[in-house]
Parts: sequence; C-alpha cells; structure tokens
Amino acid sequence: MSIDSGLVLAQRLHILGSYWGFAWMSLHLGLHWNMLCSALIKKNAKPSILLFYVDYFAMMGLFVFLAHYSAMAVRRIGK
Repeated sequence: MSIDSGLVLAQRLHILGSYWGFAWMSLHLGLHWNMLCSALIKKNAKPSILLFYVDYFAMMGLFVFLAHYSAMAVRRIGK
C-alpha cells in the first residue's frame, strides 16, 4: 500500500466517521430536545444562560463555515 492510497483511505474513513457522528449527535439532540428547551425556558433560568448557548452555537457555526470553505479552497488550489 502506497502512502497516497493510505491517505485516501484515511480521508474516506474520516469523512464516514464525521457523517455518522453528526447523524448520531443530531438524533441524540432530537431525543432530548424537550429537556433542553424546558431547561432553557425555566422561569428560574437567567437570560445570560440562553445567551451562553447562543454564543457557543454561533462559534460552532463559524468554525464549521471556516473549515468547509477552507477545505473547498484547498481542493481548488490543488487542481
């Protein structure tokens, strides 16, 4: 097995694992959605907690965006 074919295999396994991880994480979040919503809406909850989660989801979205479009740019440069 050459180094190039090993890298291709590693890339495919990484992508496969990423997709399955995203799917399982989404299913898990869906199963606990009511618990999450009720915890955020509780009248004793402080508004800063909601802002805390919004901040983290915004950062996660930013990193997803940066990683996706950086990978696209690297692929285009490589062609």
